[in-house]
Amino acid sequence: ITTTGTKMKLIEPGTFTMGDVTQADATQHQVTLTRPFYIAATDVTVAQFRAFIDDTKYQTDADRRGYAMEFTGTAGQPTQVDTANWKNPGFEQADDHPVVEVSWNDAVKYCDWLMRKEGRIYRLPTEAEWEYSSRTGLRAAFPWGGRAENGEGWGNFADYATLTQFPDLGHQTFQWNDHFV
Repeated sequence: ITTTGTKMKLIEPGTFTMGDVTQADATQHQVTLTRPFYIAATDVTVAQFRAFIDDTKYQTDADRRGYAMEFTGTAGQPTQVDTANWKNPGFEQADDHPVVEVSWNDAVKYCDWLMRKEGRIYRLPTEAEWEYSSRTGLRAAFPWGGRAENGEGWGNFADYATLTQFPDLGHQTFQWNDHFV
């Protein structure tokens, strides 16, 4: 565990099939990771990100631009939302929620700060490392199996609750209600 409270998990080397296993025509290929690596066991929280901001006075990409790109439910495309940023994502967040509205650049700066604070090497995972660790050894498309429809309870997905805020999504939502938009 880091001084910021980030719990790290050791991922052992291994081989897996990388790519979308739900699409027959998707390009899939074998990838072998030859070295173990650590990855955060949970998302960076609002409180952890705030500690970074307070310590460094860093301005995120959204802070500097004055807007963030958000999924608003309109035609499935991201939309520019003025004044949106990690502390103002457009919905209530507690300190223990995952930080949102951060860019790749912001995440790299967070890792740099964590390295200076901890005296250890931190970096973002490669695409292969992220997919390998996310699959947790499964060959299925999702951690709960091969069917997206069986994901109820695994995360906050676009479902009936989402329709209350984004009625245009219609059939693009899951057939359950997790009570979170």
